Amino acid sequence: MRFSRDLFPKIDGMRERKRQHHPEIEDETFWRFYEASKDYSLVHVAGFYNVFQSINYIARNRISGCAIESGCFLGGIAIFMGLMRRHLQLDMPIILLDTFCGPPMGTADTFLGRAIRTVAPLPNYEVTIKEHITRHLGGVDGYTFVKGEVETTIPTLEVGDVALLRLDTDFYSSTSAALNGLYPKLVPGGVLIVDDYGTFAGARKATEDYFATLERKPLLNRIDTGVWAGVKP
Repeated sequence: MRFSRDLFPKIDGMRERKRQHHPEIEDETFWRFYEASKDYSLVHVAGFYNVFQSINYIARNRISGCAIESGCFLGGIAIFMGLMRRHLQLDMPIILLDTFCGPPMGTADTFLGRAIRTVAPLPNYEVTIKEHITRHLGGVDGYTFVKGEVETTIPTLEVGDVALLRLDTDFYSSTSAALNGLYPKLVPGGVLIVDDYGTFAGARKATEDYFATLERKPLLNRIDTGVWAGVKP
């Protein structure tokens, strides 16, 4: 498995993936980076543009810290972030957390009202994602790869300030672990993106349960069906 279409053969035909259905987005830099990255991601145009705007916002406001993606699949968003980092000349380490073989077997959730369960692991894509990043950025300098279930890896992860926290692990347990372990390190004004808030009941409930513990709660806005994002107050 090397491309998103290997998992979802019809993904490239979706209108959510096509430029002609997003005439309001005129920035040619965005489209160039999107075209380089989209084959390695299940994220659509709106989700990529959310990352584009987020990193531009971080640069304009001189927000210091790393970018963390919890659940990076084949590396599409990771490549996009790397291209943006180079374009804007940012000192922003990128940390990627993943099992590199999909969710644990037997993981159950509800996707847009339909019960689902993980019945088989994906082919290991740890080497593949590094090859993809190297192809587009010449190497993996500035990236850190953390392999394992985030419920196990995050508690021992040594990380400083976080400027961008992007969560894309779908399910309750992993989303909850990421929020509990990493949101406190997201700096005020930093960006939180919950990729599956709109589609997976587990990710949504984990987010709402965590927000209920906060005195100052961020406002999450809908980016597309799945992606919701906001700024830490």
